[in-house]
Amino acid sequence: MLSKKIVLDFEQEISPKKIFSLIILNRLFIFLIFLTFSISGAIYSLLIPNSYLSESVYSTEEAQITQPSLGGLGGLAGFVGLDLGGPTNKASMAIELINSRAFFRSLIEENKILKKIYAAKKFDQVSNEIIFDNNLLDSNGEWKKNKKPSYLKAYKSFQSALSISINPETGFIELSYEHVSPIFASDIIELIVKKANSYLRKRDIESSEEALTFLRDQVRQEVVVSVKNSIGKLIESQLEKLMVAQISKEYYLKKIEPPFIPEVKSNPRRSLIVFMSGLISLLFSLTFIFIREFILFSRKREADV
Repeated sequence: MLSKKIVLDFEQEISPKKIFSLIILNRLFIFLIFLTFSISGAIYSLLIPNSYLSESVYSTEEAQITQPSLGGLGGLAGFVGLDLGGPTNKASMAIELINSRAFFRSLIEENKILKKIYAAKKFDQVSNEIIFDNNLLDSNGEWKKNKKPSYLKAYKSFQSALSISINPETGFIELSYEHVSPIFASDIIELIVKKANSYLRKRDIESSEEALTFLRDQVRQEVVVSVKNSIGKLIESQLEKLMVAQISKEYYLKKIEPPFIPEVKSNPRRSLIVFMSGLISLLFSLTFIFIREFILFSRKREADV
């Protein structure tokens, strides 16, 4: 009961005038805490290497492929796995592929970029070269003992730097990557899109070739003219799809805005770090002052009792 009464009395005593008086009385303490936190924040922000964000935009529009009228052969086409032009979310498919662990593993193995993703420390603006973490790599640029990450561990670093999403207004895919090297930030987007297009093109070519082999066997065995004509239309559709896949370099992801080499850093926001450090210092110092004042007030009241 006494503690509750002390709290109530303290609340009544702390008026705006009293608060202002406490701030004036402890202004040197507040200033020193503010200065300490701000300098610490500035030093910390300078220790964080600059990172650069490269951005790009892609569409997933495909050339229109004539879809045959199949009549009763829809089940056969579905059995073979033919794409009959039904609704598919191509953008979502591309995003899921790029975000997959299997895709990442294949990407780093083919392009030898694991070190740049996981071990990059900062970027030398003079030589335009990445400086690697010497805690991870030796003087020859090789992984130190037990320092090479698994592809799953490296995948987490990759995902933290990668951003890919569908713009709800345009339906386009927006792809960005942040890295200490502005050059690599742009290059890796090119590698990602090239790999995704290559994978999806190869998949569709293999699918069409398998379907064509099956359909040609079926048309030779079929005796009913109408059925043979329908299978022939399926063959034409698959040949058209195969042709598009073989001649199109940007088969799935079509470039609208290519990735660029950024000239201005995206992070760290040093002014914000210093500002937040100063703000935290003010909150800390004022909280400390009020807690100390309450303790002194409580001891005085208890002594009076």
